Amino acid sequence: MAGAYTEIVEIVAPGSARTGQRVDIEVRVKNLYGAPIYITVTGIVDDLALYFGSVYYSVAPGGIQSFYDAFYMPQRSVSLSVASFYWTGAEWQRDDERRVDIALAELAPGFSQFAITDYVAV
Repeated sequence: MAGAYTEIVEIVAPGSARTGQRVDIEVRVKNLYGAPIYITVTGIVDDLALYFGSVYYSVAPGGIQSFYDAFYMPQRSVSLSVASFYWTGAEWQRDDERRVDIALAELAPGFSQFAITDYVAV
């Protein structure tokens, strides 16, 4: 579902990851407005906030901008929630939201996982 000014058109993330594996994320956001607007993205993986570099971009009408962040997979499956924002000239307005699940991958027999009890932002 699109927001009023932005649409998260895709979240590129793996469907699963092993404990301790770096999980790279790309969020692609489209400008739905008829003029250039500033767009930014934030996210959350359960309790860990992701700020996608704390960057914002001026995106042309109909243009799509990618935002990148990463985290290390904990010892459990996680939900990644992402929100797009646009600049009104006075404040950042939350606009569109999407969510994906990332499952904890199983290791092949004979391999062991090292313990990671919390998230680690990259």
